[in-house]
Amino acid sequence: MKVKANILNPFKEKVFAFIKENALITGGERLLLSLSAGKDSMAMLHVFLTLADELKIGAMGVFHLNHMTRGDESYADFEFVRNAASRCGMPFHGKSFDFLNTDGNGRSFEEYARDIRYSMIRDIQAEFGYDLAATAHNLDDNAETVLLRLFQGTGIFGLRGIPAKRDGIIRPLRSCSVSEIIDYLKTNGIVWREDSSNADMRYKRNFIRNRVLNAVKDEYPLYAEAIHKLGGLAHNYTELVDELAASLFGQLVFKTDLGRTIAAYKVDNNREMLSHLLAQAIRDAGGFPSVSLIDEALKKYGSYKPRLVLYESSLFVIEKMPIDGKRHIIIRQAGAVIRKPLPDWEYEVKGLGLVRLEDAGLTVSVRHCTYDFFAENFKNPKMVFVSVPAGAKINIRNRRDGDRIKTESGTKKIKDIFIEKKMDAAAKSMVPLLIVNSEVAAIMQGFTEGYGNRAAKNVRVTPQSEEILVFEKVEQDFHKIYKMD
Repeated sequence: MKVKANILNPFKEKVFAFIKENALITGGERLLLSLSAGKDSMAMLHVFLTLADELKIGAMGVFHLNHMTRGDESYADFEFVRNAASRCGMPFHGKSFDFLNTDGNGRSFEEYARDIRYSMIRDIQAEFGYDLAATAHNLDDNAETVLLRLFQGTGIFGLRGIPAKRDGIIRPLRSCSVSEIIDYLKTNGIVWREDSSNADMRYKRNFIRNRVLNAVKDEYPLYAEAIHKLGGLAHNYTELVDELAASLFGQLVFKTDLGRTIAAYKVDNNREMLSHLLAQAIRDAGGFPSVSLIDEALKKYGSYKPRLVLYESSLFVIEKMPIDGKRHIIIRQAGAVIRKPLPDWEYEVKGLGLVRLEDAGLTVSVRHCTYDFFAENFKNPKMVFVSVPAGAKINIRNRRDGDRIKTESGTKKIKDIFIEKKMDAAAKSMVPLLIVNSEVAAIMQGFTEGYGNRAAKNVRVTPQSEEILVFEKVEQDFHKIYKMD
């Protein structure tokens, strides 16, 4: 594409200033332009051609997704963008996806198409070494997004609108209105294609754009700028809450190999803070933190059960889970396996002192105690008390097939006890069992899952017990066990 000299400087300068103010591009990056054939995309392509030297962009490529929903029109758009990339001397990464004959797993077409598109963008970035990808969302798109979220029941995070930059995706036209974009295109003689589906009222965004905003824009012509400013205020407010929370409670949200992880136990009694943290984590995971979703999750969070799925969709799962004996909330992708079962592990207790259970990420202290100490602390889930004969052989290991524990009425399979607690395979493999003279003396489930511990009948402490051992979990931070960014 030959770039004309008569560039509308105010528009170009506005985009350039927005890029610099938000640090979207710092220089040297390889940039993938995600383009449709529409006006916003063609404006972005033209602007980056004129700003490439000033922004010190390393290289540029073009991505286009054929949604295969509009017959010949979809294929014509594909060829239009391919030809534009060719004229600009840019590599073209074209993809097609048959949305008409694919199930979106309960998601709307708009949501499903967005998820597929961003997934493809990430794959292309990884394969071809693009540092950033740019989409052509504009000021009006941002207003539509905020209004759509409002009608769906958003909280404060939804008011922030479309982020200028997140997860390697930048939106350089977000400060520009549709009218400014059209003026720029006409002034520079740039051709674009119209998408006939933009008039289809079955799509929620089209309803907002063509019905709601058409009804208010004459009375409130600066609505998009006003919503943009509201988003800025919402952003500042949430950043302030994050700073205050960090100063009061320390770091509360971590990105671990489990997923986005909230140290919920630190703010158990502060529903407002939990709501804030949950909404933030859901948004960062690519979900929409509606008020109803947050309310549903927090209602379940109050359950006595230490491990529970709080919310589940086709995109992500929110789960309450004990980590190192403390309550956490995990937000992970649907279908992701967050913990794999551990192989068999076993450690010998050679005497009093510390025993490090490396496989389970636990340290246990072993010492003698009095009956009075037992009476005061026997309900503590971080302590296990047993009465054992001097010289007994003691080990700590995870479960084996056939393990049983002695009860008042006989014996019971450890497997059945774990099933009753609804533990998954990974949780079962982490629970330490105290083994005395080759028999299960105690289930130390309080050390990993938050349940009360259970001692076998034959080693339970009584006032007549001559030698009492207490096995106590030594506290440590969960980020030493799970990989954390």
